[in-house]
Amino acid sequence: LGCGAGLPGLYCCRRGAKQVDFQDYNEEVLKLLTHTNVLNNQAESDGLSSLSRYFAGDWSSFCSLAARENLKYDIILTAETIYNTDDYSKLHDVFKTVLADTGVIYLAAKTYYFGVGGSIDSFIEYVRGENCFNIEIVHSVNKGVQRKILKLWHLSNNALSEEGTES
Repeated sequence: LGCGAGLPGLYCCRRGAKQVDFQDYNEEVLKLLTHTNVLNNQAESDGLSSLSRYFAGDWSSFCSLAARENLKYDIILTAETIYNTDDYSKLHDVFKTVLADTGVIYLAAKTYYFGVGGSIDSFIEYVRGENCFNIEIVHSVNKGVQRKILKLWHLSNNALSEEGTES
């Protein structure tokens, strides 16, 4: 979600994913950057472009499409998508709609976004308040711009909590 250049999705393709869907707000980003990266990596991974689909638009429109098409994902990757607290509900709605029952979400973000107010702490608080997902910090980078990776999974699937550890 919010794929930009699509590097995490490309990594998944190269590691054997059967299908990778790329979503970004900006259609031009998908056409000129994401898809171009997929094509440029195809020589090394035959059939990569046939494993890929592209969805442009905001999270509300993607959520509606996903509900109509019954799209469900085992793994959702997203980075730098919690910078604006006004968008937490849309992002959370997508998570609720498209995450498979046993699926997992990995969200990478700066600890705090200056000027717009989003932060790891405020997002964790929001998610806990919605009472749909478990959430934990599974990785921290404390040098330079501080960043964290969060792991989210359905509350009904508590077996996943043993996999992650804060570092």
